[in-house]
Amino acid sequence: KQPNYIRKMNPSLNSISVRLRKLIMRVVNRMFGNRDYRKFAIVSRSRTGSTLLMSLLDSHQNIECAGEIFKDLERSSSKSVWFQHFGNRLNRTQMVGFRLFYYHPFSGDNEVWKFLKSDPSIVIIHLSRRNVLRTLISQRIGMKTNLWKQLKEEKAQIPSIEKRIHLSVSECEEFFAETKKFEIETRESFAKHAMVEVVYEEMISDPSSTLNRIFKGINLSIDLTKTNLKKQNPETLSELCENYQELKKHFENSEWAVFFGE
Repeated sequence: KQPNYIRKMNPSLNSISVRLRKLIMRVVNRMFGNRDYRKFAIVSRSRTGSTLLMSLLDSHQNIECAGEIFKDLERSSSKSVWFQHFGNRLNRTQMVGFRLFYYHPFSGDNEVWKFLKSDPSIVIIHLSRRNVLRTLISQRIGMKTNLWKQLKEEKAQIPSIEKRIHLSVSECEEFFAETKKFEIETRESFAKHAMVEVVYEEMISDPSSTLNRIFKGINLSIDLTKTNLKKQNPETLSELCENYQELKKHFENSEWAVFFGE
């Protein structure tokens, strides 16, 4: 382990070390590995706890979970990224997957969706969040602060007052309807796949039960998993959204009223 003063003097050493380890692992996998594992994909939208879920799954000794590898395909293709990701792995690896948001890729071809839909052996972990208003607020705060995750050992990086945002009725309506449409289409598109439904609120309140249900759904042994991430915006909705009461009144008799219960 490098002394702190070395890391501070040259922080790029850490990234070089990570890249070197990944390179060594790719060589080892290619020489001694195989493809006797099953595939999975976390399908969701941003700010639903997908980074937390991904880190928990990736800490399982038999799972390898990558991030948004299909987010931007300007310089590549779904096919090349797919076959590069699903290459040889050592025998201990039993599940290999990645995270894919409903609206990815932002650029390039979208063949990744065809690959997923055409292979019912791929397990779909569908992650959703009951309070879609929380999702929207978290997304807008992330765009405002450019902070998308927080480690447990870190103190609050930004005071609550500086995170506060203003939402219009129209953007709320559009976001709520779009999210509902995405969720319905995902369940219909992957009706023939093994699908594990995961709800953010349940993952936060009872992570052990949620993860055990996931492991059972993907036929893996229950394993202790951990993460160094923590919730970024624990404040109440009214603390985070400056016109919360106005929005609550507007939506009180609509199907979206359930999102305004704090």
